[in-house]
Amino acid sequence: MSAGGSPRAESDRGPCARPRTGHARTWHASIGPMRAPALVGLIGVAMLPAACGGSSPHVPTRSAAAPSGTPSCPSRATAAPSLTRVRTQMMALPGAPYTIVSTERWSFVSTAGEVDVLRNGRFAPRLVRSMRLPAASGSGRHGMALTHDGRYLLVSGGSGAVVIGVNRAERGTRHPVLGMLTSAVQGSPALAGSIAVVISPDDRFAYVARARASGVAVFDLASALADRLHTSGYIGRVPLRNGPAALALGPRGRWLYATSLASPNGAAGSRAAGAQGGTLTMIDAIRARTRPDSAAVRAVAAGCEPVRVTVSAAGRLVWVTALASHAVLGYSSSRILHRVPRPMIAYVPVGSAPVGVLAIDGGRRLLVADSGAAGTPAPGPGVTVVDVAAAVAGRPAAIGTVPAGVYPRDLAVPPGRRTAFVTNYGSDQIEAVNLNTVP
Repeated sequence: MSAGGSPRAESDRGPCARPRTGHARTWHASIGPMRAPALVGLIGVAMLPAACGGSSPHVPTRSAAAPSGTPSCPSRATAAPSLTRVRTQMMALPGAPYTIVSTERWSFVSTAGEVDVLRNGRFAPRLVRSMRLPAASGSGRHGMALTHDGRYLLVSGGSGAVVIGVNRAERGTRHPVLGMLTSAVQGSPALAGSIAVVISPDDRFAYVARARASGVAVFDLASALADRLHTSGYIGRVPLRNGPAALALGPRGRWLYATSLASPNGAAGSRAAGAQGGTLTMIDAIRARTRPDSAAVRAVAAGCEPVRVTVSAAGRLVWVTALASHAVLGYSSSRILHRVPRPMIAYVPVGSAPVGVLAIDGGRRLLVADSGAAGTPAPGPGVTVVDVAAAVAGRPAAIGTVPAGVYPRDLAVPPGRRTAFVTNYGSDQIEAVNLNTVP
């Protein structure tokens, strides 16, 4: 629903209204600090046509092209009440934390070229050690995912992902990096822009978002591990018309969702030139294992610069943070699949330039990391708490905002814990948030 409660059209995309010119240094929520021309190259240069046809049981086979026509991006963010009674605690890190994943006892934080190993305490975690990543993984920001059996940590990088032995990382033994998954790309693999990774529920397959290679690389992870990573088990690429920024897999592993900052029918993805709105693409993850070239099912408009995506526990709702819309968008997975008009069923204005999004309390609440990136409007950084039921009903849903450090961007909750960890990228901190004090 729109901010006023009326449904927003499926074709809700359009020029983002914050033009930037020259070579001024800019913070971009999905990538990190870089110069504007580098951002243009990452999201807009390699726009390859997607082959989205083919057939699959119960899956429409029409092209996954995005709709056209949208309003401008909003120039203002929404200020929610400050939740000053929520208990928080900061922990300093030696570098800028990008993403975080957690087990019950340990957390792993990616920084530029490294992974920090943290021991989860009673409340805030503590840094134990840092691990260098291979040079082939590139020097960019790395997404991460843990296998469901807890044995392996995958860190996106290069043309695929670095594979780390979790037990070795926790114990601090030698050679925690077991190898790399690599895929076919043009040019240097280190420049493929692998930015996110997800793993199938049975731990057999891995999917890597390659921002500069305009697609999702699919790997037979079980086969690669059985071969001691002498081979990568690379299956192929799900082509997308613009490089993906994030991935999320549904609870049963059938549907994979990818966000792209620029739309297929828009400009080359340059914010300096007035970038078009982005898209959310539904991918048949099962089909991607055998025919990745025809696994994309449908792309729908996803506001201005959609950067992160998460799926509800039942798989019915898909939530997207649209950075330049200053909003969280909710989609019906069924409406996307069956090509029902207006698949967006919730639109929640939040704080400035939201990035990370995490469902808590059985999906009844969302935590949204409002980055407050430089050049974006007030109210600045924070973590907005969203009431999901109110959002779906079209009512005001932003309950309030938890104070944060500089540039909060990712969130995680260790299994069985009532504490959320937030990476404050701009202030080199991990913030612990006591969920028992969150309304």
